[in-house]
Amino acid sequence: MTKKAFSLIVAATLITMLPGWVSNALAQAVPASAVSCHFVARVYFNFRTTPPTATVAGYITDIPGIGDPNKGQDSLFNITSTYPIPSENNAILTFHADQVLLGPVAVNGVTPSFPNGVVTPFQVDSGHFNIYYTQNPNGRDWNDPNTFSHGHTVPDTPDPTAAVNLERDQSLAFETDTLVKHDVTEHLISSKPFTLQPSGNTYDLGKFFPAGFTLYETYSTQSLGTPPGWPSGMFPGAGNCAAVAATAAEGENPQ
Repeated sequence: MTKKAFSLIVAATLITMLPGWVSNALAQAVPASAVSCHFVARVYFNFRTTPPTATVAGYITDIPGIGDPNKGQDSLFNITSTYPIPSENNAILTFHADQVLLGPVAVNGVTPSFPNGVVTPFQVDSGHFNIYYTQNPNGRDWNDPNTFSHGHTVPDTPDPTAAVNLERDQSLAFETDTLVKHDVTEHLISSKPFTLQPSGNTYDLGKFFPAGFTLYETYSTQSLGTPPGWPSGMFPGAGNCAAVAATAAEGENPQ
């Protein structure tokens, strides 16, 4: 066999192996504490109930290994002439939390100089948070958070229609005069693969963050309206999530 022939065989073999190699590379888990996604969201409040309630809905803009067309990756948006700019209207991955119960915590910072307090904290109960896949999105409406979860409310059990089911810990959110801040860890319960078009690449988000992630959310205190069921307001925000290293803290009872 000539050196040229051998080189051609090697090149052909590498080309044949390349699609599978790329797919495996893209599916590698995000290192613990590294950013594993970015997102745009809105939080919804109802302070007329006892206890008060809230929920969150939004969409994911990118995940390491997906969402960067400049690196030859799949886009997480279905760009069309109707929706040429990434938004909730063409996002392929959306998310929605179940109804959250809010518990009061004493205002931090009440003094004669600041009678209304500086920071208003409130507890957020444990519950569920799901990510949904839609290849051809349409009908998303910020005035109805259920449109980010295939048109229905998030159940308090794993949702078979979701691409990822997660369970959140109890947490603390707090409000200042301009921002609402909330950090919470979401533990992976289950995930299922989905295929993006036109590439035909299949992804399982549970392999990107096999133990779940921590959400770091920041919202404005300027309400954009009062959607049905959420008379205390709807507030815009964004944030990121960081992969975690374990599914549960030592000594925590699994659900």
